[in-house]
Amino acid sequence: MNQYPFTYSNDPCMICDELKENGVQIHHHFICTHCEKELVNLQVHTDLYSYFIQKLKKLSF
Repeated sequence: MNQYPFTYSNDPCMICDELKENGVQIHHHFICTHCEKELVNLQVHTDLYSYFIQKLKKLSF
């Protein structure tokens, strides 16, 4: 059983901009399961971390 409520979407992922079906919906933005797993395992002070931070700024209110 998954610990997160995964959804199925036809929207592109807000991180990788690819169309994927499985992922999570956060404030009307979709994050695919691949990017969600990458996000959970990110190390601070890496280029990938900076990339994710820039993409996640879309979530700010």
